[in-house]
Amino acid sequence: MFIHTTRFRAPLTGLLAVLLAIMIAGVAIAQTAPLAKISSRPLSRDDLSAAGLPSTMELSGGLFTVGVGMPAYLEAQLDINIPASDIVSATWKLTTVPSGSKAALTDSPLTSKVPIYEPSDRLILQVAGRTLLRPDIAGVYVVSATIVTAKEGTANLAQTIIAANYVGIQTCSLCHNGGLADVKVPAWSKTLHAEIFKDNINGADGTTYATTCWGCHTVGYDTNAAAVNGGFDDVMTKLGWTPPATMQPGNWDAVPAAIQNLANIQCENCHGPGSLHAASGGDTVAISVSTSSGVCGQCHGAATHHIKSFEWANSVHAVTTTDPAGNASCVGCHTGNGFSNKINALKAGNTSYTPMDTAYNPINCQACHEPHGQTMPTGAAFATPQPPAMTAWRCSPSSATWRRPRRRSPPASRSTS
Repeated sequence: MFIHTTRFRAPLTGLLAVLLAIMIAGVAIAQTAPLAKISSRPLSRDDLSAAGLPSTMELSGGLFTVGVGMPAYLEAQLDINIPASDIVSATWKLTTVPSGSKAALTDSPLTSKVPIYEPSDRLILQVAGRTLLRPDIAGVYVVSATIVTAKEGTANLAQTIIAANYVGIQTCSLCHNGGLADVKVPAWSKTLHAEIFKDNINGADGTTYATTCWGCHTVGYDTNAAAVNGGFDDVMTKLGWTPPATMQPGNWDAVPAAIQNLANIQCENCHGPGSLHAASGGDTVAISVSTSSGVCGQCHGAATHHIKSFEWANSVHAVTTTDPAGNASCVGCHTGNGFSNKINALKAGNTSYTPMDTAYNPINCQACHEPHGQTMPTGAAFATPQPPAMTAWRCSPSSATWRRPRRRSPPASRSTS
């Protein structure tokens, strides 16, 4: 059984006691329950197309930190070795909500044509049941699922979901620009993520810029009437701002500062809304740090123009064998978290890679790409430092950083088209 709980600093000690009670109750039966977990199912445009779902459905990165009024597509997953005919029932309950909330679980809009998101999870798990939570106010929600099987016992699961509002880069910078927390903003500000909206509104991609791109190019852009959470569209409405008719140089400078604060691809696109994280003084359980490929897939899974998620999902990286799990000498290369853990150990001068994350997960996007841009000043950068034998990147002795080798010019007789 999988239990995910969360905590907050005072004055939420009463809620912490409730969550602790849930966790303790679950541990008591964990040894007899079948393999199962609650997942927040990411949803990409590729998913919508493959399953024939409406193109207007709200996408999701599959985080457990969601914007107020935005959907969490919850999924109860069960050991695939248990025959589907052996599943007696899957029952959902919303066991904890913030004071004043009227939120309720509803039927999930995801059909049977929508598989489990991670290709590696599809090899070991099946969908036992789905539900939808759309939080109506900021706070902590706890959802439980009970999966009853005829022969393999019962799995009692609990999952904590944080609902919050968007605050934008100005608030994130208060701590992550240096001094108070991990320094992320300076390097991120030099990546392509940090300027995608700015570049497009200034005409870098032509004289038009469709608002259908804004769900990925801005923070919290969701025009669903329930999703009032301080996102880009909410601030647009509040200020009465409309985009310029023609995209051309100078447009960005005319965008109000409050809208600039929520423009481009920022921290909250990948970590979820940060109002409670900021209000708690930086409590890490009030924000999501996920290595699921769905965090990237919510934007990069949109063929025909964004195909990276499709390419990765059809690679062996996405279904790396589970054999190395638990073996610290293998997971450093054969799992995403293990690789990241190994690199961080190397950076800290710890050649024994201790402690090593030996839990299984595929070689995900984040294993090879550093979206904060802390290695290279442009674009998503490669993790560093990495042994030369493992990659086409190499060490630059003068800077002690990793860089791509230069491309050789093609022979004059060879076509470059």
